[in-house]
Amino acid sequence: MLAFISNGVLTQYPIGLQDLKQAHPNTSFTLPLVASELTDFGVVEVVDTDQPVFDPRTQRIEESFPMLVDGEWRQQWSITSLSADEIQAIEDSQAQSVRTERNRRLAGCDWTQLSDAPVDTSAWAIYRQELRDITSQSGFPWEVQWPTKP
Repeated sequence: MLAFISNGVLTQYPIGLQDLKQAHPNTSFTLPLVASELTDFGVVEVVDTDQPVFDPRTQRIEESFPMLVDGEWRQQWSITSLSADEIQAIEDSQAQSVRTERNRRLAGCDWTQLSDAPVDTSAWAIYRQELRDITSQSGFPWEVQWPTKP
């Protein structure tokens, strides 16, 4: 990851080949771009850092502008809390995903409820009811215990 620097201050991040060409139109650059070869053009390398742990159900993570730490420009992260509406939208989406999977599993065993199905229809009926009851589980929609097929 590369950035432009001027007078010790990061001015643009991230940058790529197009940014270099725009800033220096009369110069040809070889790929891959290497920060140590581009210092005369005001380019520095930004060290990639691991994302901090966050809860995607209630928080958002965004890359922040890099900071100079111990002589290296390092990638930074910021974590912000989601609004109540955003949290509800995420939960609604997760619930819909679980319902879609439940419906897929139900459709996959519809044939077991036919009167001439060569299976124990009562065991399959119990399994199918357990699938329908998924939305009543205490951890729904985040912690779902799927029933086992008979």
